[in-house]
Amino acid sequence: MADSKDLGKLVMGFIFIVLGAVLIASIADEISANTTIGDVVNETIAISSGTGSLAKSDIDSVSYFGNTTMNTGQTEFAVDLGVNWTTAGALTVAGNFTDDNYNVSYLHYPDEYVKDSTSRTLLPLIIIFFALAVLAGGVMLALSGLRGMGIPI
Repeated sequence: MADSKDLGKLVMGFIFIVLGAVLIASIADEISANTTIGDVVNETIAISSGTGSLAKSDIDSVSYFGNTTMNTGQTEFAVDLGVNWTTAGALTVAGNFTDDNYNVSYLHYPDEYVKDSTSRTLLPLIIIFFALAVLAGGVMLALSGLRGMGIPI
């Protein structure tokens, strides 16, 4: 005869696994946000007196700067030569760039980004260890419940 405690263990084992599967998605999303560099494409900024400000800070690199008349994709301009930026998001231009609206494409580190490379390497292991712990805990509870109900395992 099955004891209600054993049946409870069996049910809790399955609930434990289902809840773990639900939580693992949000953990994975958070870890992805912590390890992914942000990409901004064609942000429009106004350049006045050779300076402008980007919407994001912690800039990693600028890959494009230009508009329909002045384009860093053209051979006479290079992003690294005529356009300078700070990691805080300040942008200065030199040379033939006039005061106008320009499009900028750049990479930036989001607020939650983990800059330490060792930590970024270890973060995905959290998902693996969490999944193993949920699986082990759920299986142990379910097996305990099945044994208590007299089912040989």
